[in-house]
Amino acid sequence: MSSDCKTHRLSLLDFPQEVLLEIFDRLPGAAPGPADWRQIPGDDYLKTIQALRLVCRRLCEATSHLLLPELRVFISPESLRRADLLTWNPLIAAGMRIVRVSLAYRPAEIADTPSRFRDLHLGLIRTLERSCDFYTEFLDEIPEDELEGDETAISEALGTYSEISHAWREWQRVGGGNKGRWFTTGATDDQKERYEDYQKILSQSYEEYCRKHREQKELLETGSFVSSLVESISRTSSLSSLVFVDYPDMDPEDFTFRDSLTVLANNPDTLRQVLVSAHAWRVIENQKSPQDLPPAELLWKLPIALQAVAGARFAHFSATPIPLLGNFEKLCPPAHQGEGGSGGLSTNWSPLTGSFRTLRSVHISAGNCGVLRYEHMSTKNQECVNGYISTTLSLPSLEELDINLYCLRIQRGQSGPVHHTADMYNPSGSVFAAATYPNIRKLAISGVTFSEAELVRFFDGICVRIQNLHLSNIGVSGGGGWTNPLDVLRSKIVRSSEAGRKCHVALSAPCGGGFDMVEDRRPDDEAEMLQRWADGILSEEELLCKAAADYVLGKTKVNPLADLEGHEHDWCG
Repeated sequence: MSSDCKTHRLSLLDFPQEVLLEIFDRLPGAAPGPADWRQIPGDDYLKTIQALRLVCRRLCEATSHLLLPELRVFISPESLRRADLLTWNPLIAAGMRIVRVSLAYRPAEIADTPSRFRDLHLGLIRTLERSCDFYTEFLDEIPEDELEGDETAISEALGTYSEISHAWREWQRVGGGNKGRWFTTGATDDQKERYEDYQKILSQSYEEYCRKHREQKELLETGSFVSSLVESISRTSSLSSLVFVDYPDMDPEDFTFRDSLTVLANNPDTLRQVLVSAHAWRVIENQKSPQDLPPAELLWKLPIALQAVAGARFAHFSATPIPLLGNFEKLCPPAHQGEGGSGGLSTNWSPLTGSFRTLRSVHISAGNCGVLRYEHMSTKNQECVNGYISTTLSLPSLEELDINLYCLRIQRGQSGPVHHTADMYNPSGSVFAAATYPNIRKLAISGVTFSEAELVRFFDGICVRIQNLHLSNIGVSGGGGWTNPLDVLRSKIVRSSEAGRKCHVALSAPCGGGFDMVEDRRPDDEAEMLQRWADGILSEEELLCKAAADYVLGKTKVNPLADLEGHEHDWCG
């Protein structure tokens, strides 16, 4: 080879554009595929993409689709403008896979009453104070070099909370203005000045809260929120997931200890952000008086509009806020589209079912720690819940179903003839029993009461391809038992195993029938309970759940509920 022959070393930019796309799609931490739609790339990965976009035009074109896999939208004009701007960039819009819509709201009942606004936020600030107060119990166990001045900061934060609480309790609205007053015998001039500052923050934040409430109300009542968001989404090409949450911009209940210190460390800007933030539905529904939840209508309005206007076809749907105490009629599409709410009109579920027909996975959850309900919802309200859930069942492509209605349960002993745990859970078993699951692979149901016949039909409708079944807090009411349902389920699972498919079955806290005949003797002390779990020591109830699961999986031949429901119970000997 000639000595003057120069060897050209390939650089990244020598590769064709399609190869560059393949390379960056395989970077560690890259946006997951549709099967992992719940996962979002980390901050370090996104910073890498941001840096690559600044190198040159070709790398910008090859990486921009990785910059924003999730479009987050709040009910606000600013959020809609952001979505509009982002989706006008075709390179960024091409990579959007998830639309996550926050239904956090500022209810009229709070915005229209200054004292309610004050009391609500006194409670939220109290949450921060408790975080600091709780932390003081562990100060003696923390090495001094790790305290970083925490002890002094906590003391100051607790003092700040006391001043905020004192000032706000004396704040009142007089006529068209705001007036602060206090009964502070012995207070210094500096203290009085701080009290007045905190009252000004509360007053100004209340005005801002009211303005934002009016904006949210107008966006929902005029339909402009849905129309604007649908227009933005129509510019994307890779969306596969529609997710509803109710996370607010700032939720003190999710604050870390350091966050709490920041708010209580005389930081007026952060304090104002907390005061004007929208609320999660559990906060709204926990208020003393009934609250209106207009955003609940978006749970059907947006999917229908996306399918009808934008032609969107989603594979994954998640709704983690659903009403818990009221507003159930807002889940129902009216028979005559274009009219707000149910309005006394008959319900037409067909458009919503049609918008869901391409779904492969569904996740609906009422949460695990919400509001307290002391009686079951009315028949009319139950029909609304049943109808909404039914639109997500019997779908031809559905492979994963996770529905948690645990927070719709009632508190035993508070009211009504609720004598058995099985009667506490939401009586929506008939909906699951009426559906079919031709392609289901993963199925999780929680907080639902069935009759024995309904549970038999539910298990019979599960296809033999099932790979993962998790039943938590499932009750059999009306004097029914679990023996026949478990026999039916076993026949499905054993057939699946014979076809070479592995299946996982988990039963957690079932009730009714034979499960009510054993005691759950788990210790009250949490530390002792965790140690028992670590040591593999199971309660009698847990042993029965394990025996039932083993029977369903074909590991044992005798149904443990058969003898137990016949009042013999030597299975755990």
